[in-house]
Amino acid sequence: MVYKAARLSFVFILILLTTYLIHTKGFSSYYTESRELINFSYKFNFLFTYILLMNFVFFKKKLIHQFGYIFLAAGVLKLGLFFLGIKILDLEINKSVFLHFFVPYFVCVGVEIFYLVRVLNRANFKNNN
Repeated sequence: MVYKAARLSFVFILILLTTYLIHTKGFSSYYTESRELINFSYKFNFLFTYILLMNFVFFKKKLIHQFGYIFLAAGVLKLGLFFLGIKILDLEINKSVFLHFFVPYFVCVGVEIFYLVRVLNRANFKNNN
């Protein structure tokens, strides 16, 4: 189980770090004034998704029947907490910086969905009552 968590962590960090580097270095001339929002967005999404994925890994046997509901609730909670953090940190979010949140959000949600699909496809629900 620890091996699976370490492997998932490594892959997740690698994917998000690659996305961050492409987002910041590849388009750096466009995002000079909103670097703080980009950094907050990546850090927030990484932390939230990492905690969620590790809970999925370590509580897989107990909560596999509730994974769908947990995933939906976590998505709503993630959006709510992000916008609360934006208000607390007094960061400006408008149409021109829309992708600064949604690029890391979609990458993190993609990793969550990929992991959950793998786990649920491998589950034997006929024997797990």
